[in-house]
Amino acid sequence: MRSFAFLIVASAVAFACGGESEDGGSSTGGASTGGSTTGGSGGSTTGGASGSGGSTTGGAAGTGGSATGGTGGSTTGGSGGTGGSTTGGSGGTGGSTTGGSGGTGGTGGSAVASPECKVDGDCKVFEDCCSCEGVPKADTPPVCKMACTTKKCAALGVNSTDVACIAGRCVKGFECNSTAVVCLSMPPKCPAGEVAQVKGACWSGECVPADECKNVAGCADCDTSKYACVTYVAKPAPQRHCVDVPPVCAGSASCACFGPSVCTGSFNSCNDLSGVKGVTCGCPTC
Repeated sequence: MRSFAFLIVASAVAFACGGESEDGGSSTGGASTGGSTTGGSGGSTTGGASGSGGSTTGGAAGTGGSATGGTGGSTTGGSGGTGGSTTGGSGGTGGSTTGGSGGTGGTGGSAVASPECKVDGDCKVFEDCCSCEGVPKADTPPVCKMACTTKKCAALGVNSTDVACIAGRCVKGFECNSTAVVCLSMPPKCPAGEVAQVKGACWSGECVPADECKNVAGCADCDTSKYACVTYVAKPAPQRHCVDVPPVCAGSASCACFGPSVCTGSFNSCNDLSGVKGVTCGCPTC
């Protein structure tokens, strides 16, 4: 009986000591063969942490596993510790979203006005109840709606055929130079942009557009809100003209833009006037 009992006790002891390695480690000692105290190489899916294979959440493994080693284990068997970067490494630097700077556009050329006529034959007279003026042959100005029995040229005492190309413009050629007046009568009061018409050595009593005159006494006769003064340096005396400024020059009566349209023919040398809106046109060969 003692021998039988001894055998039973011995068998029980042997069973208790050898059962720990059968299921992959006990709940208290498995960590010694699973994850290291620093996370080691992490528990792989085939050789994970002790106990039942390591916690799937990386928690403490048994009592032998490191309290922090669980986070090192990769669920795919990757290296423990810090593991791979969740971003897969630094990305390459992206290209600029704006691209290269655009090229600078070329600078356009400066505006230059052209004369509307070169000789008298380029012009014609336009006449209706309101106007008696010189215009380029190709122009057809609108007719005014005022009713009349005598057209404007006849009312001003001039014929309807005389026309001239002066300072690059078609003009009717009215006499307007007050230096020729010797009579004692006073000139009529004229609206802005017009001057008193001269008849012989006195006034006619009428007002005419300053830019339709053959010439004027001085630049003061040119209303600067409408005209520029163009002085032809001629002999025996300078000839002054009130001339419109073409839209292309944007109101600038300089030699750069305005000059080529008024300094024509032999008087093709241009100089800007100082303190006066306009230019002088000289004749280098005269």
